[in-house]
Amino acid sequence: MLASEMVFARPLLFAKKAKLVGYKDPCSGQKVSKEDLASKVIMAALQWLMEEGALTIRYVDRKEKGLLLSKRIKGHEISREKDIQVDGLEGDLHRLSKGEVMLKDVISSLVGGKSDFPHSKVLARVERSLERKGFGRYEGRIFKSFKLDCDKLEGSDYKFAELHSSLEEMSKRFPELEKEIGKVLRSLVESDDDWD
Repeated sequence: MLASEMVFARPLLFAKKAKLVGYKDPCSGQKVSKEDLASKVIMAALQWLMEEGALTIRYVDRKEKGLLLSKRIKGHEISREKDIQVDGLEGDLHRLSKGEVMLKDVISSLVGGKSDFPHSKVLARVERSLERKGFGRYEGRIFKSFKLDCDKLEGSDYKFAELHSSLEEMSKRFPELEKEIGKVLRSLVESDDDWD
């Protein structure tokens, strides 16, 4: 199970609880913030790709000169270091990180630009990956919803705790990264329907 899938499978370990509306943890029934969960699965995917040596992240704050005006570039830049074969959200992020690209551009491409539901689109990518691996299925004829098979979840509590520690270390190393992910996802919302 990939890091993003582990975060999705145990959202209460990683995301903030929702006040009213949110993503319902299929195994406990409690709700977490959909916005926070989407940011955390992206963080987990990036952390895994860095750990594998597939990409690097660095914070940049520079001016780029144009013909008439200079433009300030500020944010996290991603560089692909090597090609690897991986599926799921990690594979999508790796594929979109060709050359040196800004994180905001990678996330925008991942979601497909402006959307009513950018957070839901990120989570749906993880759901489809889990479905392909047999960890869940879509149910319902008109309104399909993803049902995670809680009995099939793999990984010991130690593995989940290890991932939690890795994400905390990444947050210390890149203190603005999670904030930027959340900001980019919010900037892609076309309406207020996706908020929890």
